[in-house]
Amino acid sequence: MSNAFWLVTVPNEGRTPEKTFERLRAHTDGSSKGYLVQVPSLTVGTLDSLMALSDDMERIDMSIEQAVRKIERQYADVTPKDREPLLIDAVPVDRYLPSFVWEHAKRGPGATIESSADGRSL
Repeated sequence: MSNAFWLVTVPNEGRTPEKTFERLRAHTDGSSKGYLVQVPSLTVGTLDSLMALSDDMERIDMSIEQAVRKIERQYADVTPKDREPLLIDAVPVDRYLPSFVWEHAKRGPGATIESSADGRSL
């Protein structure tokens, strides 16, 4: 797969998310496409729990990266060269990501960062 997608979080620093996004886009000078994804504020908990989660997130990130790469390789191995792109909910990845909407019913405003990270609210 030739597309690379990055998820970047940026502090608002007292601005609206839209203003922060426009400022970020101004700094990229058109070298990339950017999409604003509205994510609700999640409950952090204590500093200790946040530090522990930070350590866990590195491990989780590597595991997810490995799983996605394995699926990608297997898909490429079993499909012809003129294959259809991988789909998420029947939509190609490059169209799904810009239209992503946070599912408040599954991960509402009372959700904690820990529950979202470990899949309890997925």
